[in-house]
This record gives sequence, structure tokens and C-alpha cells, in this order.
Amino acid sequence: MPVPRLKSSLSGDTGTKSMAADTLNARITRRYIALVALSMTLMGILVLFTIRAYTIREAKTELQKSTRIISELAGGQLNNEATLNEFILEQLIRDRFRRGVEFRAYGYTMAIVDREGRLLLPRTGQDLIFLTTKALPALWNRILAKQPYESGFEYFKADGVQYICSVLPTENIFVLLYLPIKSIQGITGGLILLIVLLVGCSCAVAAIVGKMMASSISRPIIQMKNATKDIARRKFDNLPVITTGDELEDLAGSIRSMSEELKNYDLSQKTFLQNVSHELKTPLMSIQGYAEGIKDGVFKDEAVTRALDVVVDESMRLKNIVEELVYLTKLETMEDFFRPDLENIMELVEESVEKVRGLALTEGKNIEISPGDPAVLTLDRDKIIQALMNILGNCLRHASSRVWVDTGLNRGGFYEIHVHDDGPGFTPEDLKNAFKRFYKGTGGSTGLGLAITRAIVNMHGGSIEISNKTEGGASYRIMLPVSHAARYAPTKPPLAK
Repeated sequence: MPVPRLKSSLSGDTGTKSMAADTLNARITRRYIALVALSMTLMGILVLFTIRAYTIREAKTELQKSTRIISELAGGQLNNEATLNEFILEQLIRDRFRRGVEFRAYGYTMAIVDREGRLLLPRTGQDLIFLTTKALPALWNRILAKQPYESGFEYFKADGVQYICSVLPTENIFVLLYLPIKSIQGITGGLILLIVLLVGCSCAVAAIVGKMMASSISRPIIQMKNATKDIARRKFDNLPVITTGDELEDLAGSIRSMSEELKNYDLSQKTFLQNVSHELKTPLMSIQGYAEGIKDGVFKDEAVTRALDVVVDESMRLKNIVEELVYLTKLETMEDFFRPDLENIMELVEESVEKVRGLALTEGKNIEISPGDPAVLTLDRDKIIQALMNILGNCLRHASSRVWVDTGLNRGGFYEIHVHDDGPGFTPEDLKNAFKRFYKGTGGSTGLGLAITRAIVNMHGGSIEISNKTEGGASYRIMLPVSHAARYAPTKPPLAK
């Protein structure tokens, strides 16, 4: 059943991951051993074939050389005597080769045949039987087929054994020198055992070295795996420091950076929840207190009306906080909440100023806008206006008598919007925390306005800064990229020129 399998998988999660780490270690070791074994085997086979080819070539050279010497000795004896004497010829050969051993100890066998194919030497023994019944008939047919015959090598098979024979013709005779090919190959037989032993020893050494190498590779991976488990448990400190000098070190650095980001995010979420609780608790307590007072008859006559006004005001404030929280959350999490089009930025700035001009007149303050560079940018119209109105509202709240706006293109490919006031400016605490959620400066409302403004500007690929003017007053600086490529295609054509 699917469910029991799922439960089994989850219950054995730790063991499975440990097994995966062990498998990685073992896999590296096995592949290293296999690589070494394959390399040594291929090298051994190459060396074996090279030595075998060299041995056969040298054996042929020696056969040819010995055949010429024997041919000279046999020819010289025939010049002095009517027939060949096997004993005298072997004595001459021993003297010539300066070896005090029997000629057959060299590993090859001599035969001398006249021009008619009659065997002259040897005249007795097993070699005579072997030559007359098996070797000579096959060889002589090949020699006759190649008349006039020059010196060379012939191969023949007898009793299941392959032989190589050096043939050298003279004026009266053919000198044959043959030996089994396996006697040549037997020289390399010991090399096969040596290669097998060498490969075995190499595999043993490779197993030790491979285990060490695998451990050095898998150890930092296991450390990073454990670090990710700690991060999942919100333990962001005591991360391992890995200094391998390769991609693993880069990966560890990325995990450390991710941990710092998650730590900051976790802290900001805790702070956010604390601030939300505080901001919602205050109007709720006020509403609860007045509602209970009305219920218990504490408020009479006009006091009831004032109490109800407070309840309505606090309810509206609570509603505004919730709406701004929802709006900010949508800005940060819902991509389809962002709908850009090609917009004339100066028109948006002017529209924003006009929307707050009535508030400025009510408070007896002047708001001005300087003519700026015209530009068409990819923007979400409503959200940019919302961001500008938040800033203009803050400036009007703190200005003594005047707020002014100036705009223009800079050399870095950004369109800048500056909003200034002639108020007291920002405090050091304001400069540090103004864009944090629920941070309220002097006369602040919900503490979410500038957080929303920054989210909107960031969504457009821009940035926002605050500062104090030298002559006094606050200054806001918004920079929007002129060449910003929106994440969504514009839904209407460019403005007509």
C-alpha cells in the first residue's frame, strides 16, 4: 500500500541519508580501484605484447644468424669431405659458439637437406623420425613451391604444436633450424604472473589510497549535510569552516551565506510577529475597553457617543493596519500583483502631486514640482502613484511650509525622483530604521508606509534612499531603471510620439 511505504520511508530518513553518504564514499573508492586496475591491466597487456613481439623478433634474428653460421660450417665441411659428419659438425658449432653444451640446449633443432630433399642430418634419433615423418614433407613442399628459394622463415604444425623454421639455401644444401613457437612464448609466460601480481598489489594500494581520497571528499559533504539539518532546526551558528580550495569550499560558503540570510529572515519574522501583535493589540484593547464600558453602563449620555466614536476610530485604524499588511504581503509574494505598462513618468509624478495638493492647502503648506526630463518607463501605474503619495504624505506631515519635487535622468541609466521638505529632517534612529515594518517616526501612522514604498520601488528594479539636506529638512531619492525589462510584457502599446 502507498501509505505504509511512505511511513517507512519517513521513519528511516536518517538511516537512508547516512547510507547515501556511505555509498558516496564506497562509490568513489570502487571507481578509483577500478580505474587503477584497468590502467595497470591495460599497461600490463601492452607491455606483455611488446615484450612478446620483441622476443619473437629477437628469436628470428638469432635463428637467422645461427642458420648462416651453420651453413658456413656445413659448406666448409662438404668442401673438405664427401659427406657431412654430424659429430664433427656439432663439434665445429660448439667451437664457433664457444658453448660447452650440446647444440639442442639452445632450444632449436638443426636439419640439413640436399637439393633433392634427402635428409643429410640428423641420421639417427627421434629428430630423424620427426623430420622424415612430419616436419620435412610439409616444409619441402613449401620450399619447392618458392623456387628459386631465398632465405626466410616457414611455419608448420606437427602433433598440435606450431613451429617456426629458418631456411637458408646454399649451393648444395638447405640448412633448416626450427623450434616450437611456445618455447619463445614461454619466456613471456612468467610475465603474465608478474602482471597479475602487480595488478593485485596495485588494487590493494588503490583501495587504501581510494578510501583516504573518498573520505577527504565525502567528509566536507557530510559536514555540509549536517549543517543543512542544523539550519532546518533553526540552528544558524557553529557552521563548519571548509577550506578545500575547490567547489566544495564555494558550496560551503554559499550554505553559510544562505544560513545568514535565513537567520536574518527568521529574526525579521519574529520581530514582525511581535510588532503585529503589538499594533493589533492596542486598538483591540481600546475597542474592548469602551465596548465593556458601554455594556456595563459606565458611559452615560454624550459619553456613550464619544465612546462609540473611539470604537469606530480604532476599528478604522485596525482595518487600515490589516489592509496595509495584506497589501505589503501581496507586493512581496504575489508576482501577478505586479502589472507593468509603458508609462510617462512625469505624468505619474504630476498626478501624485495633484492628489495631495488638497491636503497641502488644508495644512497651509506649499507643494511644488520642477519640470523634469520626459521619459517612458515600464511601470505599474497605481503602485508608483501609491509609493509617491506615501513619500509626499510624510513630507507634508513634517514640513514647516514647503515640499518640492524634482526629477531627471542621470548618467547611470536611471530616472531619479527627489522629494524634499523644509522640516526638521530625520533623526539618526529614523535613518537606520525608516524602512522597517511598524517603525514609526515622529507623527507616524501605521509604520508600514515606507516599507510598502520600498517594496514597490524594488519590484520595479529600482532603489530608494533617505537623507538629511545640508540646509535642513528631509530628502527622499527614488531611482528607477530606464532600461528595466519588466517580468511581464506590457499590456498596451508604447505611447505615440
